[in-house]
Amino acid sequence: MLKFLNLNPSRESRAIQIWQTLVGKAHNRQTITYDQLRKLLGYPSDGARVMGQFLDPIKCFCIQNGLPPLTILVVNDTTGSPGVGFNPWCRKQRTGEGIQTRLV
Repeated sequence: MLKFLNLNPSRESRAIQIWQTLVGKAHNRQTITYDQLRKLLGYPSDGARVMGQFLDPIKCFCIQNGLPPLTILVVNDTTGSPGVGFNPWCRKQRTGEGIQTRLV
């Protein structure tokens, strides 16, 4: 059966799409701007502000597994640097559901 693009993908689906994009950019030694990523994912013009919810789990996964944080490849259109909210660290915290990773 033919599957169609989900117009309301889950946060996990978006993170996988971004992961694949960033791996390709890293392989080609390229960066991508927040705006380019926003357009690639089909978000409206103010959508760049929501990228953190997808980028933070990717960053923490990389750090937990001894990988460079791929999210550093997503840069500001004007400065060419990661956003001011970029924090290269994560920490674990104990919750009622076990241990979860949280941004420092």
